[in-house]
Amino acid sequence: GIGVNTSKFYKASDEARIEIRKEFGLSGDDFVVAVIGELNDNKNQEAIIKAIALLKSECPNLKALFMGKGEKAEYLKNLCSELNINDRVQILGYRHDVNRILSVCNLGASASLREGLGLNLIEEMASGLPIVASQNRGHKDIVTKDSGVLLQDNSEHAFADAFLQLY
Repeated sequence: GIGVNTSKFYKASDEARIEIRKEFGLSGDDFVVAVIGELNDNKNQEAIIKAIALLKSECPNLKALFMGKGEKAEYLKNLCSELNINDRVQILGYRHDVNRILSVCNLGASASLREGLGLNLIEEMASGLPIVASQNRGHKDIVTKDSGVLLQDNSEHAFADAFLQLY
């Protein structure tokens, strides 16, 4: 059935955190946003990428790890190049070690236009991450004021404002 085995999710030890971050070219000072989901129009990852570009000056250590594959992968990589943020965004493809990666992140995010049960957000919350998410039926059922920020506006500006608050 649909669900999440929360016992698989954890915060990495300080030593493991350094090693895992090093693997992705991240420093201990980087503020890392995790984005999990198929790379498609509905998941709207473009809004998160543009938000990161908007914060280049204000948040010099803001980085993002995108986990998932899909037809928009090349488009999103090209967008990162156009916005000159290749050093801030990594599109990792489909991963079998999401729990390990989440263990070294600071924030989970989703910009989905429509969502059923957002397992990505549940996994991020199980890892102890605060959430920034677009408002839709599925996210509304998961994200509370205690677990993160549910945005009324699904724009890059709304995501940038929320990221800046949590940064």
